[in-house]
Amino acid sequence: MSTPRLLTLGLAAVCALLLAAPLSAHRGDHDHPQEHEPAATPAPKPIRLTLNAAGGVNPWNHLDFRNDPNAFQFAIVSDRTGGARAGVFEDAVAKLNLLQPEFVMSVGDLIEGYTHDKAEINAQWDQFQGFIRQLEMPFFYVPGNHDHANPTMAGIWRERFGRAYYSFVYRDVLFLCLNSQEPEMHHISAAETEWVRTTLAAHPAVRWTLVFLHSPLWEYADSAQRGWDAVEAALQGRKYTVFAGHFHSYLKRERLDSRYYILATTGGGSGLRGPAYGEFDQVAWVTMMADGPHVANLMLDGIRPDDIRTPESRAIVEHLSESVMTSDIIWLESGQQPARRLELRSANPTAQPVEIRFAITPAARLEQGFATAPDGRSTFTLQPHASRATFVELSGPLPAENHQASAVGHVAWEAFMQSASGDPLRLNGRVALPVVTRLPIAAASGIVADGNLDDWPA
Repeated sequence: MSTPRLLTLGLAAVCALLLAAPLSAHRGDHDHPQEHEPAATPAPKPIRLTLNAAGGVNPWNHLDFRNDPNAFQFAIVSDRTGGARAGVFEDAVAKLNLLQPEFVMSVGDLIEGYTHDKAEINAQWDQFQGFIRQLEMPFFYVPGNHDHANPTMAGIWRERFGRAYYSFVYRDVLFLCLNSQEPEMHHISAAETEWVRTTLAAHPAVRWTLVFLHSPLWEYADSAQRGWDAVEAALQGRKYTVFAGHFHSYLKRERLDSRYYILATTGGGSGLRGPAYGEFDQVAWVTMMADGPHVANLMLDGIRPDDIRTPESRAIVEHLSESVMTSDIIWLESGQQPARRLELRSANPTAQPVEIRFAITPAARLEQGFATAPDGRSTFTLQPHASRATFVELSGPLPAENHQASAVGHVAWEAFMQSASGDPLRLNGRVALPVVTRLPIAAASGIVADGNLDDWPA
């Protein structure tokens, strides 16, 4: 047996690198930079990989692990408001905790705003910051028009967050967080554009610059008057990427040899018509690599925890599927018309209410003239551990006597409930409507149940 060969990869431990990376926070044009240095940590130890690499072939493709110490991952949330839908942003926070990015950026519209009522504004921020307290990683605020709509709201922003625009450097990447709502909504002030120039000049050699703002000002015909053209001109000559929101509709654009992203929503008003319309709830997942940011759009309804299916939840599904809808047999008596009244039975064995919908569809050979009364469609709710019988009158042709079980059609059903974890549960199935012919028993008298069929010649 060959001796395992020890391969030592000269890679710094990720957690140690994270702690060792400086985070620089830069204030507005009248403030001085503040440096935030973490406490000293021991030198990172190399990551050691022990495997048997002997022989001409091995059961792996290569050992080029994706663990560049300069790479990192963060997430971006987009518009929560402008028609906020309850629970969506909170769901995003929970799923970000599952994904564990290093930090989370925003592009604004975090509260509904649009009021001068200080108590109401503060109540909305209290609610939002309650959501953020559940987040397990840093969160960086950027103002949107709903957050910074008037002088009163701007003042409360300053009281709570200090700066409405700022920058920081993380792993040699410059993050520019802009306020696109001053001196009025969807504008960048002259003072801010000058601060942008100064900040960029102070960081001429960073490997990338990432820009975050709420309003995608480059999409406006008068972008120069809105202050964007000056910001964009200052960015030229460096590698940069821009992220915005506001339109509630996703769009990626290539502009000036750079990528400009307008993100969809994270709970804001949306028709939710899907990717073709750019309408979906998302978090953007950004992996910063040597060649720039790699962006993946994670749909919230596609991010699930590891307990998506357990023996307990599987048992609920199985029991419910067996009991949501069952059908009585339609007996066809020899030489007689069959019974025309059908009983459908439903039961809810769970501890949650279940909404049930069903529709009766005839077999293809019986479509002409076949009908049900009521109309073969129904919706009802079964309370926990309740049951129900639904009676349906059939009319039209039924199978001829053929001594074989057949079906006049089927019942297609759907069941909806909230699981114990609060997630929606949807089940569906089909139940046949069986017709069975009763067979007459022709036998001599005096039959004895003895296993001998000699007294039953017919």
